[in-house]
Amino acid sequence: MRKPAVAAWQGDTAYRYGARLYVEGFFWEAHEVWEAVWKASSQNGVERRLLRGLIQLANAALKLTMGRGNAALRLLLEADALLGETAAAARSEVAMGVGLAPLRAAVQQLAASLSAGDQPDVARILEPLAAVAGGWTSAESAL
Repeated sequence: MRKPAVAAWQGDTAYRYGARLYVEGFFWEAHEVWEAVWKASSQNGVERRLLRGLIQLANAALKLTMGRGNAALRLLLEADALLGETAAAARSEVAMGVGLAPLRAAVQQLAASLSAGDQPDVARILEPLAAVAGGWTSAESAL
Protein backbone atom coordinates (compact mmCIF):
# COMPACT_ATOMS: atom_id res chain seq x y z
CA MET A 1 0.00 0.00 0.00
CA ARG A 2 1.18 3.51 -0.84
CA LYS A 3 2.32 5.51 2.19
CA PRO A 4 2.22 9.19 1.22
CA ALA A 5 4.20 11.60 3.33
CA VAL A 6 4.06 15.37 3.42
CA ALA A 7 7.83 15.71 3.62
CA ALA A 8 8.44 13.36 0.68
CA TRP A 9 6.14 15.00 -1.88
CA GLN A 10 8.95 15.43 -4.43
CA GLY A 11 9.08 11.67 -4.86
CA ASP A 12 5.30 11.24 -5.00
CA THR A 13 4.80 10.62 -8.70
CA ALA A 14 1.01 10.47 -8.59
CA TYR A 15 0.72 13.72 -6.65
CA ARG A 16 3.07 15.55 -9.03
CA TYR A 17 1.42 14.04 -12.09
CA GLY A 18 -1.95 15.27 -10.84
CA ALA A 19 -0.44 18.75 -10.51
CA ARG A 20 0.87 18.56 -14.08
CA LEU A 21 -2.54 17.53 -15.39
CA TYR A 22 -4.13 20.39 -13.46
CA VAL A 23 -1.66 23.03 -14.67
CA GLU A 24 -2.18 21.91 -18.27
CA GLY A 25 -5.95 22.13 -18.00
CA PHE A 26 -6.85 18.45 -17.62
CA PHE A 27 -9.03 19.17 -14.63
CA TRP A 28 -11.11 15.99 -14.54
CA GLU A 29 -8.01 13.84 -14.92
CA ALA A 30 -6.17 15.76 -12.19
CA HIS A 31 -9.16 15.23 -9.91
CA GLU A 32 -9.08 11.49 -10.55
CA VAL A 33 -5.33 11.17 -9.89
CA TRP A 34 -5.47 13.30 -6.74
CA GLU A 35 -8.46 11.38 -5.45
CA ALA A 36 -6.42 8.16 -5.52
CA VAL A 37 -3.62 9.90 -3.59
CA TRP A 38 -6.21 11.32 -1.15
CA LYS A 39 -7.68 7.88 -0.48
CA ALA A 40 -4.23 6.56 0.43
CA SER A 41 -3.39 9.44 2.77
CA SER A 42 -3.60 9.54 6.56
CA GLN A 43 -7.11 10.16 7.84
CA ASN A 44 -6.36 13.41 9.68
CA GLY A 45 -3.13 14.39 7.96
CA VAL A 46 -2.07 17.62 6.32
CA GLU A 47 -1.78 15.82 2.99
CA ARG A 48 -5.44 14.78 3.11
CA ARG A 49 -6.64 18.34 3.77
CA LEU A 50 -4.46 19.76 1.02
CA LEU A 51 -5.59 17.15 -1.48
CA ARG A 52 -9.27 17.81 -0.72
CA GLY A 53 -8.65 21.48 -1.42
CA LEU A 54 -6.82 20.72 -4.66
CA ILE A 55 -9.55 18.32 -5.77
CA GLN A 56 -12.14 21.05 -5.18
CA LEU A 57 -10.00 23.50 -7.18
CA ALA A 58 -9.84 21.07 -10.08
CA ASN A 59 -13.61 20.66 -9.85
CA ALA A 60 -14.09 24.43 -9.78
CA ALA A 61 -11.87 24.90 -12.84
CA LEU A 62 -13.81 22.20 -14.67
CA LYS A 63 -17.12 23.87 -13.79
CA LEU A 64 -15.78 27.17 -15.12
CA THR A 65 -14.89 25.58 -18.46
CA MET A 66 -18.44 24.22 -18.56
CA GLY A 67 -19.91 27.67 -17.93
CA ARG A 68 -21.26 26.76 -14.50
CA GLY A 69 -20.14 29.81 -12.54
CA ASN A 70 -22.36 29.28 -9.49
CA ALA A 71 -21.08 25.74 -8.97
CA ALA A 72 -17.51 26.93 -9.50
CA LEU A 73 -17.96 29.69 -6.92
CA ARG A 74 -19.24 27.24 -4.32
CA LEU A 75 -16.28 24.92 -4.96
CA LEU A 76 -13.78 27.80 -4.82
CA LEU A 77 -15.10 28.87 -1.42
CA GLU A 78 -14.87 25.30 -0.16
CA ALA A 79 -11.32 24.94 -1.53
CA ASP A 80 -10.28 28.19 0.15
CA ALA A 81 -11.55 26.93 3.51
CA LEU A 82 -9.72 23.62 3.07
CA LEU A 83 -6.48 25.38 2.13
CA GLY A 84 -6.84 27.51 5.26
CA GLU A 85 -7.28 24.35 7.33
CA THR A 86 -4.18 22.93 5.64
CA ALA A 87 -2.07 25.95 6.62
CA ALA A 88 -3.30 25.73 10.21
CA ALA A 89 -2.68 21.98 10.44
CA ALA A 90 0.75 22.26 8.82
CA ARG A 91 1.63 25.33 10.89
CA SER A 92 3.16 26.59 7.67
CA GLU A 93 2.24 28.54 4.57
CA VAL A 94 3.77 25.79 2.42
CA ALA A 95 2.49 22.22 2.21
CA MET A 96 3.79 19.62 -0.20
CA GLY A 97 5.45 22.28 -2.34
CA VAL A 98 2.31 24.44 -2.59
CA GLY A 99 2.55 28.02 -1.41
CA LEU A 100 -0.77 28.19 0.41
CA ALA A 101 -0.92 31.98 0.80
CA PRO A 102 -0.46 32.71 -2.93
CA LEU A 103 -2.86 29.93 -3.88
CA ARG A 104 -5.51 31.14 -1.43
CA ALA A 105 -5.09 34.71 -2.70
CA ALA A 106 -5.60 33.49 -6.28
CA VAL A 107 -8.66 31.46 -5.25
CA GLN A 108 -10.14 34.44 -3.41
CA GLN A 109 -9.50 36.77 -6.37
CA LEU A 110 -11.15 34.34 -8.76
CA ALA A 111 -14.14 33.92 -6.44
CA ALA A 112 -14.47 37.71 -6.14
CA SER A 113 -14.39 38.17 -9.91
CA LEU A 114 -17.05 35.47 -10.32
CA SER A 115 -19.21 37.11 -7.66
CA ALA A 116 -18.87 40.45 -9.45
CA GLY A 117 -19.96 38.87 -12.72
CA ASP A 118 -16.56 39.39 -14.36
CA GLN A 119 -15.04 37.00 -16.86
CA PRO A 120 -13.14 34.39 -14.79
CA ASP A 121 -9.42 33.87 -15.39
CA VAL A 122 -8.63 30.26 -14.43
CA ALA A 123 -4.91 30.88 -14.95
CA ARG A 124 -4.84 32.57 -11.52
CA ILE A 125 -5.38 29.26 -9.73
CA LEU A 126 -3.06 27.24 -11.98
CA GLU A 127 0.22 29.10 -11.53
CA PRO A 128 0.75 28.34 -7.81
CA LEU A 129 1.03 24.61 -8.65
CA ALA A 130 3.52 24.99 -11.49
CA ALA A 131 6.53 24.22 -9.27
CA VAL A 132 4.92 20.99 -8.02
CA ALA A 133 4.14 20.00 -11.60
CA GLY A 134 7.75 20.47 -12.70
CA GLY A 135 9.63 17.47 -13.98
CA TRP A 136 6.96 16.31 -16.40
CA THR A 137 7.48 17.24 -20.01
CA SER A 138 3.77 17.25 -20.79
CA ALA A 139 0.73 15.66 -19.28
CA GLU A 140 -0.74 15.27 -22.75
CA SER A 141 2.14 13.06 -23.90
CA ALA A 142 1.68 10.81 -20.86
CA LEU A 143 -2.03 10.27 -21.45
